[in-house]
Amino acid sequence: MLFRSKMITRFEVDDTSLFINGRFIGRDNKVSYPNVTRTSMNIGSNSTNTSYLNSTISNIVFYPKALNDAEIQYLTQ
Repeated sequence: MLFRSKMITRFEVDDTSLFINGRFIGRDNKVSYPNVTRTSMNIGSNSTNTSYLNSTISNIVFYPKALNDAEIQYLTQ
């Protein structure tokens, strides 16, 4: 059985939100991000490449600005 989900995570300082399939899941407004010098990003594995997603990712999109809640809900419906 194939299960497909549309998920968006919005990352902003003091506002990280998760939406899955058009539904708001939760928000954390106490998030701070360290100043890091990483030049790469791992998708589907952890930062040390010792744990991997046991699934497939069909599409990844990067938006250079944070989308508002209505835009995110529309995109994940």
